[in-house]
Amino acid sequence: MTQIYDFLIYNPFLNILIFFYNTIAFNDLGLAIIFLTILIRIILFPVFQKMLELQLAIQKIQPELKEIQNKYKKDPQKQIQETINLYKKNRINPIMMYLFLIIQLPILIALFQIFSQNFANNNSLLGLYSFVYKPETINILFLDLINLEKPSIILAVLAAGFQYAQSFISIYVFKESYQQINKILLYLGSGITLVFGLYLPAAVTLYLLISNIISFIQQIFINKKFIKQKENELGRVY
Repeated sequence: MTQIYDFLIYNPFLNILIFFYNTIAFNDLGLAIIFLTILIRIILFPVFQKMLELQLAIQKIQPELKEIQNKYKKDPQKQIQETINLYKKNRINPIMMYLFLIIQLPILIALFQIFSQNFANNNSLLGLYSFVYKPETINILFLDLINLEKPSIILAVLAAGFQYAQSFISIYVFKESYQQINKILLYLGSGITLVFGLYLPAAVTLYLLISNIISFIQQIFINKKFIKQKENELGRVY
């Protein structure tokens, strides 16, 4: 199992990171992490996009969900069954809402393993491919300011801030779909990011920050799509 994990996740990430460090990152490990994050998000774009589109789909059936809740208020089992049937009818899989988070876990674990070792001594470069140049030393200072091996309060606050912003604009537009879990979505994710950011190596927190910034931008576009959809529906009504 460990060999499969190393072959599919750990070694590829390590090698791509060092390749970026040697080339387009100009020997800045922080920039290499940013480029790696962007690449990962491009690869995961279909999954994240599907997750956001599910928000639109759930919002669309919200009147029917409320009707089920009111009709079977005294019968929780029936309410759950009818809700499941409604999801099936509209080809909605709620599990997809959490798939992106599940996929990110092994990525975060791999990054933590890479950066929790002493990068300066190249101890974490044992899985480097033969065709990837192994630098004699690695500059662990991002922009010559932030030590990526140690926790960074600044990066932790920024990462949590963008996590909060992305959750906030999502809840603001889709608030009818998430009335019962608004506060959880709004505070839990950003709180966890902040706490972990205060203890994780800054390299991992930098990944979270860039990933959250990209999520925030994608959320803006999906919100615009939702608002346009609502305006079109209102236009057809009137």
